[in-house]
Amino acid sequence: MTQSSIKHVLIIGGGPTGLLLASLLRDQNVPVTVIEKRREMTRTRCVKLLERILSYNTVSDEFYLFSESQLEERQKAIKSMKPELFDTIADWLEVFTPLQRIQETLANYYAEAKGQILVGDQYDFSQNLNILNLHPNTIVVDCTGYHSVLRNLILPNNRVDRFIEYVLICTFIYEDRYVCNELCKYYKNQNTKKFQIIPAIDDTYMTGERQTHVTCLITIETPLYEQLSKIRRITYDYLKENQNDIYDDLNTFLSNLSTGNLNKIHFDTMEFICIPLQLYRARKSTHTVNNNDLNQHWILMGDAAMGGPYFQSISMGFESAIYFAYLFKNTDGDIQQMLKKYEEYVDKLWLTLQIRTREIQRNKQILQALCTKDIDETLKKIRTY
Repeated sequence: MTQSSIKHVLIIGGGPTGLLLASLLRDQNVPVTVIEKRREMTRTRCVKLLERILSYNTVSDEFYLFSESQLEERQKAIKSMKPELFDTIADWLEVFTPLQRIQETLANYYAEAKGQILVGDQYDFSQNLNILNLHPNTIVVDCTGYHSVLRNLILPNNRVDRFIEYVLICTFIYEDRYVCNELCKYYKNQNTKKFQIIPAIDDTYMTGERQTHVTCLITIETPLYEQLSKIRRITYDYLKENQNDIYDDLNTFLSNLSTGNLNKIHFDTMEFICIPLQLYRARKSTHTVNNNDLNQHWILMGDAAMGGPYFQSISMGFESAIYFAYLFKNTDGDIQQMLKKYEEYVDKLWLTLQIRTREIQRNKQILQALCTKDIDETLKKIRTY
């Protein structure tokens, strides 16, 4: 199958990765259609995108796994982005940014590029794959996230999972500027009895002149996760009435954060979500030939292809989209060869994600040992090189 025979790109899923890919392709005048079953996006969480998304520093430790040719193509891909889109992403890299803001900005950018988006329940691919029959001569990109609609059809059960932990994520607005580092994590958890509340490090998204959107993680055990995951909506009042240990330690953390002035905490903005943190990879199923009669390729991107804890999978999705759009524009000839290069690149992204996740988990374990003041446990967790 040659690239000249591909007339169209169909993107399933109008989340951040899908909309970024669509925007990049429309900037190249590629015919693109985005399909999204949800009519409204109501994302409440914030993310800290990895600064490496727009980086191609060949001496950086994060890129030592990549070949010289891959880094050269990465550099060209980033430089080929239109300045408006590049600058928008660069702004997001500076701070914690609401997912809703990212999604709305990309949707507006795509609309201004005269991109087509089809929205509604009739485009739920988990219920009706026959929609694909309407799009011959197409590359179909699955950006539907962790519960991918195409992954198991491409290669059933071909996924590697590594469970990290269960967490209760808490977000809220703090009426002051708040910048956290590793020492902050320790001191803000002094006097907590059972749970450590781990705030996100680095600067956070400023919603106003002196307001900060704070995101923090609370590690919980399996029985508590199973209990909380059944609650339709976890609230601060629910924790007060039903989970005294979490409630007390959360208040200790909030008091340490605000130096005793709890009026700085906007409790009306406090939201909770209970999730499992997992590291997974849809191994060797990023691309495949599907239906030769329709002349289609199915590929996975973003959270459908690989995911990780601490919201890193969104950053990986952005990196994949930027690289894929560049390959699609600049690769002549066989689509299979282009997708093979894409697969090799994504595999390197996966390895860097795995290494980074292990480092974060290791640091978190040391922090928890320090918080319990258990010197023996701390010595067990610290490695000497």
